[in-house]
Amino acid sequence: MKIRIKRNSNILSGALLKNKIWINGEFSGKIAHDEEKELSLPANNSEVQVKQFSGKSNTIVVSDGDWVEIRHTPWQFAIYIFLFMLGFTLQILNLTNSLVYILAAIIIFIVFSRGINLFRLTKSHGTINN
Repeated sequence: MKIRIKRNSNILSGALLKNKIWINGEFSGKIAHDEEKELSLPANNSEVQVKQFSGKSNTIVVSDGDWVEIRHTPWQFAIYIFLFMLGFTLQILNLTNSLVYILAAIIIFIVFSRGINLFRLTKSHGTINN
């Protein structure tokens, strides 16, 4: 039983970092920006999720022959805009050289990215030719 997974992302969705693929809660491999892979399923109706750093995706149930696409969500872009605006504000307040700025940016990024799905998995049914 196999599925095909494709990562369609842009530079803002961590294109330099690979996504980790989890099937039924077990690490199954990594996928890079604009890469397509074929993965074996341990069982029909397996759960798939991807993670990157502290971000994650929704979990979907896949079966033999499914095509899975990884995309970023609008939340990911909103986090980057928020962090940019925070940095700009702290620079105006002349706090960019302080430890407060660095800690605030790190904490805000981790809190936002852990609480929401940064990636979206969608599937379509098809057949994989061997």
